[in-house]
Amino acid sequence: MKSLFLTFFTKLYGPVPENSSLRLYYWITAGIFFVPLFLSPFFFISYFLQGGPEYAFTYGLLMLAVVWIFMPIFFRLIMRMNRFLYKSTEDNVDKRKDK
Repeated sequence: MKSLFLTFFTKLYGPVPENSSLRLYYWITAGIFFVPLFLSPFFFISYFLQGGPEYAFTYGLLMLAVVWIFMPIFFRLIMRMNRFLYKSTEDNVDKRKDK
């Protein structure tokens, strides 16, 4: 079961970082981003039932695109930024140790 979740999150949000602090940040952020992803089909069905097919296929598909396409892209950008910031602080610590 764990490998199923790991495979799903890796495909959706990118590889899990090796560093323990970045890994913790990855899983917390992935959990936060996963809630709307998990609930999006229910919202689409409720849009369809309450507003009809026109409403569901305009706002519902827009919501699905945001949740399934743009949020994972945004998540990957956040993780790239954090990896960059972590590497830069790690380099600064290494420079201080050399002095």
